Amino acid sequence: MRQDKLNDIFWEIAKEGDAKFINFFLDNGADIDCTHDASDMPSFTPLMVALRKRYKEASILLIKRGANVSPYSRWKITPLMLAAGYGRDEEVVALLIRKKSKVNAEDIAGNTALTYAISNNNEEEKTDCQKVKKIVELLVTHGSAVNFKNEQGDTPLSLAIERGYQEVAEFLRQNGAKK
Repeated sequence: MRQDKLNDIFWEIAKEGDAKFINFFLDNGADIDCTHDASDMPSFTPLMVALRKRYKEASILLIKRGANVSPYSRWKITPLMLAAGYGRDEEVVALLIRKKSKVNAEDIAGNTALTYAISNNNEEEKTDCQKVKKIVELLVTHGSAVNFKNEQGDTPLSLAIERGYQEVAEFLRQNGAKK
């Protein structure tokens, strides 16, 4: 099978999150960091797809198998942004940080993993302040900047207040955040 076809199939397998198939394709020569231009995930790697879809087992497998933890998508989104904003899983975020994912990388709108963690639009998790706070704590204790504005003029603190995450806002203040 041609490499580009193998990679296209592998990327689609990553969208399904099946760790056994991911392992199979990697064992048979698929490029762990191949990209695909899906309209909703442009230039995402299989790791980014797994993180966006909240496939924890597949994400951890890809990280442990050597996936690049700091690639940028067309919109300059990183795996850490996706893990912080969609999966909000401490284990995955911590693993990405241990593998040297860039905590202060910015997307095209000036957002970082910290702003993704606070402002994610995932409705079922939107009110889970404790989950958000744990991710924010992880990011801040590993060097995430707390005083910056994205292109809309939002700061991590202003976003936490706007979303009603009072404990997150207090933690950010205790760590030097200003509105």
